[in-house]
This record gives sequence, C-alpha cells and structure tokens, in this order.
Amino acid sequence: NVSVDAIVGGNARVAGGEVEIGPATMIEGGASVTGGRVEFDGSVTEYLQVTGGDVRLNGVIGGDAIVRSGQLNIGPGTRIDGKLIYRGPDAPVVPEGASIAGGVEFHESSGHRWADRDTHVVVDAGRAFGSLVWFVGVFAVAALFTAIFPAFSTQAATLIGRDPWVS
Repeated sequence: NVSVDAIVGGNARVAGGEVEIGPATMIEGGASVTGGRVEFDGSVTEYLQVTGGDVRLNGVIGGDAIVRSGQLNIGPGTRIDGKLIYRGPDAPVVPEGASIAGGVEFHESSGHRWADRDTHVVVDAGRAFGSLVWFVGVFAVAALFTAIFPAFSTQAATLIGRDPWVS
C-alpha cells in the first residue's frame, strides 16, 4: 500500500497494490500511477497516467489524464484542464461539478485482454510490467547505495533536512 500526501518538485512514478494520492499532494510535473486500486485526490500540473483495476479521480490535473482500468469513478471535485483518454469496459460517467476541458475520449477494451484492439500490440501488460520493474529497480538501487555507503547516506539525509535547496 502506498499513500502520498506531499509536495513533489518534479515528476512522480508510483506503484503499489493500493495507491492513494491524498488531497494535500501537489506534483509539479507529471505523474504515472499503477495499482490494483488507485485513488487520486491531489493535483498534478502536467499529465496523469493511471493503470489500475479500480481507479477513482477527484483531483486537479493540469493537462491530459490517460486512464486504463477495469472501472473508473470520476468524483465531483475532478478538474482536468486537458482531455480524459479512457480505455476500459464502460464509458465513464462525468458527474455534475466535474470539469473536463478537452472532453472525453473513450476506447472500449476488456481489462482481461492482453492486446490493444487499435494497434494490435501488447501494451497493458508491458506497461504494468515496466512500471513494476522500474519500481523494484529504484528500490534495489537505493538499498544497495545505503548498504555500500551507510555513512554518506546518513550525512545526506541530515544535509537535506538542514538545507534542502542546496541539496
């Protein structure tokens, strides 16, 4: 389970079984999120890419939102300044109060299909696998760095806490 309630000064890549991007989250870039259940209540200044079994949007997206899921729920607090591009089994329902400036582009697809009907290439499985490999790789590199340079890791954490802009 991954829960984010923070300011991110760039792009964010988040993967987990259950992923919650809380209302206090401000991502100053784009975000790619993968999970079995994804809840997005934060804000992102650029794009949002989400792949998940059950996805709920109720935040602010400064650009396009690209969603692939078995189920998409759009909350009344959702604001998308670009287009919503959705691949899933049923067309999304946009509630009163939600705003999608660029409109909705819906592509029907089964959550159980491995190949994309429009391009006939394996995409969903590749993206999910790639996201998982990226997440595990970053975690492994961080653990290896901490194991090899324990003193430097501790000093770096202290320096970041003392003077984050210089760091």
